[in-house]
Amino acid sequence: MKASEKQIEFCKTLKGILQFWIDSNDINSPSHFTIIEEVINNELEPLPERDKELLIDVFGNLLTYVRKL
Repeated sequence: MKASEKQIEFCKTLKGILQFWIDSNDINSPSHFTIIEEVINNELEPLPERDKELLIDVFGNLLTYVRKL
């Protein structure tokens, strides 16, 4: 089954966060954590708070991992 429009938009938002890291001139900037929160809270507004918090944690952990590479 093909992805729904809602799923596609969700994935595009997550892809945008990753693209921001790729384009960043300072992957270690502490502002990246703030940007993760802002994007998830603003662009994925319809999600329940619990889900947004989970995504923020997951992306924070992913960013920490990427920084160690």
